[in-house]
Amino acid sequence: MIETIEHFLAEHRIALIGASRNPKHFSRLVMADYQKHGYEILPVNPNGLSLDSQQSWHSVGEITPAPSAALVMVSTSELQKVVTECVAAGVKMVWLVRSEGSVEARKSAVEYCQAHHIAVIDAACPMMYLKETALPHAIHGWIWKLVGMWGR
Repeated sequence: MIETIEHFLAEHRIALIGASRNPKHFSRLVMADYQKHGYEILPVNPNGLSLDSQQSWHSVGEITPAPSAALVMVSTSELQKVVTECVAAGVKMVWLVRSEGSVEARKSAVEYCQAHHIAVIDAACPMMYLKETALPHAIHGWIWKLVGMWGR
């Protein structure tokens, strides 16, 4: 999976599906850190409102041109809808950020992506793979490397 992660991180125009209007939400931390690392983050929020003066979209299908990669930060009840939208939009890679909910829904979303030739990352925190990330994420990544979980 580390090769898929490296390929994902090589894209610098990434949709963030599930971007919250709450500036303290984890999705907004991810958005800010990725932007600090030079990524163009395209926030997707079902309300389509701007987030801190940044344009956002109701769905990934509204983004033109379509991004090749998407960070997916939605509840498991929304996963199937979101990955279906990603397929329709032409997204080539998705990173399913862990959320509470149905294991079956996650498995179904992963299988759907694979069946539609979308590279999928399921599990790992996208923050710990950034170079020079904040200390808690760097420690998380270091522990994963230590116990052999890096890239799983």
